[in-house]
Amino acid sequence: MKVNKPMLPSEVRWNTVFDTLKCYKKAWPSLLAISNEDRNEVPRDIYNSFINMGVLESVEDYCNLLQPMSKALDKVQQADSNLAGAVKEWNKLCIELAEMSADRQAHLAKRRKKNRYTFSVFFWIQDISSKAGCN
Repeated sequence: MKVNKPMLPSEVRWNTVFDTLKCYKKAWPSLLAISNEDRNEVPRDIYNSFINMGVLESVEDYCNLLQPMSKALDKVQQADSNLAGAVKEWNKLCIELAEMSADRQAHLAKRRKKNRYTFSVFFWIQDISSKAGCN
């Protein structure tokens, strides 16, 4: 079985949390299989986090929310980036987050009705973007 090495966030790049969560999402089937095979050796809290679909769904939600910002950051961090390009990316990001807002709110409301754990990051992002003039 091919297993991806888990990745930890670092302070070097802005997108490390997003990259770490993407890595977790990709490695989840392998991590689940390993934890099932070695159930007696895997700490109970870790095993429970792998079998809890709410955790995986929350990671997927978080990745979906961070993806537009990650793409924008990658473009702004390029060697040939300039202020005009950064403003263009900021405007695109504001539009994309606004379009995403209604869909995400409906999705998260549905998740809350199912009593599934979800990150409150979306609401934090919405608050930050409104304070930054993305309304």
